[in-house]
Amino acid sequence: MVRVFGEYEDGTESAKVRSGLAAAEEAWNEIYEAMAIRMDRLEELTPQILEAWQAFATAMVAHCWSNEITELSEDCRDERLQKRLVSWPTGIPVITEQ
Repeated sequence: MVRVFGEYEDGTESAKVRSGLAAAEEAWNEIYEAMAIRMDRLEELTPQILEAWQAFATAMVAHCWSNEITELSEDCRDERLQKRLVSWPTGIPVITEQ
């Protein structure tokens, strides 16, 4: 019984590798770890930072969509606002070219 179970486990692992599932699971684990780090960072944000981020997002909504977001809203063309809105919480700086 132990031998049969071992063969089953070996076959299962081999199938995972051949099908690409093992690689997909590894990639998912890396992505999940990165997400968990960012979620931890979000939990550490102070209320003042969250209020500032909310104000920035509110300004973008007012500027891009006249204070109304709908499924039919046009894409916001103000890339400067978009870049800063995602740059700030991620910590990835906006690189300005000279």
